[in-house]
Amino acid sequence: MIDLENLLKDFRKEIKPLGLDLFSYSEDGEIWYCIRSKYVVPNELDMEQQAVLGTIIYFVEKESEKDIPSENHSINPNLLQKKLVDGGYYSDYKLSKILQTLESLSYIQRERKSISYGIRTKIEFKPEKRKEIAEQTGLLLM
Repeated sequence: MIDLENLLKDFRKEIKPLGLDLFSYSEDGEIWYCIRSKYVVPNELDMEQQAVLGTIIYFVEKESEKDIPSENHSINPNLLQKKLVDGGYYSDYKLSKILQTLESLSYIQRERKSISYGIRTKIEFKPEKRKEIAEQTGLLLM
């Protein structure tokens, strides 16, 4: 195990000048590693999908201010319904399709009465970036 840790430490040093970082995360009790760019996140989402993801990040981060880490927090889908459908931004059908896409791309996880961050949101958006997105989205939604 020590050899693996040393190898990962050396690898991290080698990729750092390339603008890359070795990132570890825990999923279902297992530790996973991935490489992410320090500068740009590849993003295949269109503007509407980005807007809905930004809104989800806004609500999760807003709720996480109550001393619950945002990675472990979920929101009620009714919040999105109320803000985005009742607010006239999207139809119910359009929001449903966007949420399906975000879930299939692992940006969110959905259960019956909750939406939480998917693994890609946790990896691609550092906590500081999620807070920044939440602040900017909050200004647009108000």
